[in-house]
Amino acid sequence: MDSPLRVVELFAGIGAQATALENLGIPHECIISETDPHAIAMYEAMHGKTENLGDIRLVEHLPDCDLATWTFPCQSISIAGHMEGMVEGSGSKSSLGWEAIRLFRDAVERGRPPKFLLMENVRAILSKKNKNEFKRMVDALTEIGYSSTWGILKAKDFD
Repeated sequence: MDSPLRVVELFAGIGAQATALENLGIPHECIISETDPHAIAMYEAMHGKTENLGDIRLVEHLPDCDLATWTFPCQSISIAGHMEGMVEGSGSKSSLGWEAIRLFRDAVERGRPPKFLLMENVRAILSKKNKNEFKRMVDALTEIGYSSTWGILKAKDFD
């Protein structure tokens, strides 16, 4: 049997990415980065005890993995939130996405990059206010050797 997919879920929340892998029947092992105690409790109730790296700002190196997911906080870009934006270094919750980019750069420099990256967020990431910073993220990933494809998916179109 093949070894399980090694996954790091940055900003794991309750583990939507792990749930998707489970629903698809893909054997996997997860390490998470999450700070919200309620989300951590729910994650572990759903997926079992899981190694947690904690605050992404304090993580020095991304653990070796095949897939890294990064569902960074949307409160600063969502129309339902504060709309502070996601500019790198701004201190907004959504600017924490840049911490994932930092870890990906480091992994590439150390010769241990994830094979695949999966980012999920809200539609407002492509709004007039946020689209340039989103483009900067995509460009940063291109600079370190990743190719990106993105699109807007509607939950109602999926079971």
